[in-house]
Amino acid sequence: MLNENYQNYNDVKELIKLGDISGLREKVNSDNKEEETVAYHRNLGEDFKKNKPMISKSFDEFQEILFDTWVGYIYLYDEKNNKWLWDNYTADVSDLELKPLSDCFKIEVKELTCSEIKDLRNRNYEFLILQGCGGDLSEWVDGITNLFKENGIIPSSFSFDEIYSFDNNDLTNMAFALNSKDIDMGKLALFRLKIRDQFGAMWLSDYIDNGYIKDINI
Repeated sequence: MLNENYQNYNDVKELIKLGDISGLREKVNSDNKEEETVAYHRNLGEDFKKNKPMISKSFDEFQEILFDTWVGYIYLYDEKNNKWLWDNYTADVSDLELKPLSDCFKIEVKELTCSEIKDLRNRNYEFLILQGCGGDLSEWVDGITNLFKENGIIPSSFSFDEIYSFDNNDLTNMAFALNSKDIDMGKLALFRLKIRDQFGAMWLSDYIDNGYIKDINI
């Protein structure tokens, strides 16, 4: 298995959640790795000794092997670009359209109205509000997640599972659910004060109590 120093270790862990995968390795035993495409089978209880990885000398040869093989999904590691790729494979459609595996694990940012924000307050956990989140919201998710990791607020393998966006006061805002025991709330409380001026960081409860939302009955 890949070790934790490997750059895409988190992606590999997410990949493993899809099923028990045998034999994932960063390199294969070969003198010419640049021209090889490697596929590892998903372990469904078979003896791994009888189901060794397929190794081909080119991507075209790899696709020819697949055409005669019963598999449901393809996972390939692109060493040149340092990322995992995947595709849903069927024998009657032999051309692969490989996509970044990391895209599968990006959390969907669900858009809310200001009226719906009060429903979040009824949850038994707090939310962190960031104000003025312009541009690509997925970049905000990645950026805040990385900031939290760098400041020891969340572990390296952490990812948010509930994030919302809403428009208010001519700003696009985001609400990050603080619903995990892996979040160090003490460190987050201090860090929130540091980023208050830059990101308008507030607890959802304070955001509502301080009257930032004018058009709902609370």
